[in-house]
Amino acid sequence: MSANVIAGAKSPEALRVTIGPGSSGLDLSTVSSVSLTVEGDGKTREWTTAIESQSASELIVAHTFEKRDVPDPVTLKVRPILTLNDSTERRCARFTLYVNED
Repeated sequence: MSANVIAGAKSPEALRVTIGPGSSGLDLSTVSSVSLTVEGDGKTREWTTAIESQSASELIVAHTFEKRDVPDPVTLKVRPILTLNDSTERRCARFTLYVNED
């Protein structure tokens, strides 16, 4: 999976991610929060998200961009990290976020 965004994106622009239960069959209604680990340009950062929609079989989260998130064109690898109600974490598959010039 991949997504595109324009360099310099800022609120109200957002990255929305839809997460399914995958091969584990995880009940997504047990997720209490989701963060995004973002790697690229020699840096690793963590973005917060807000849960927009949640059921046992689908979770939709959004990260609202801040200007410093994607200031320049770059290719980023993004991995959602799910925190469950019991505080355990589950890592999802990474996807590519292409930050393009305007």
